[in-house]
Amino acid sequence: MVKKAIKNSMVTREQYDKLQVDVVNRIEELELEIEKLQEKQNNLAQANNNRFSDIRVLAILWAITTIGLLAEILII
Repeated sequence: MVKKAIKNSMVTREQYDKLQVDVVNRIEELELEIEKLQEKQNNLAQANNNRFSDIRVLAILWAITTIGLLAEILII
């Protein structure tokens, strides 16, 4: 973002209007960027939840397999 220093306090109406338009345009750009980042964050959160679900399933399968093996060893 370009920073401009105004040397005098006399600003023409055209300059002020252009500055306002530039500010509004930048705000709109930032709002779009925020929306994109929020969507990306939501996608990452969903992917994280899917990974946790997969880990839970694997842990349950491991536990069942381990219990089955222990039961088989005790029976033998």
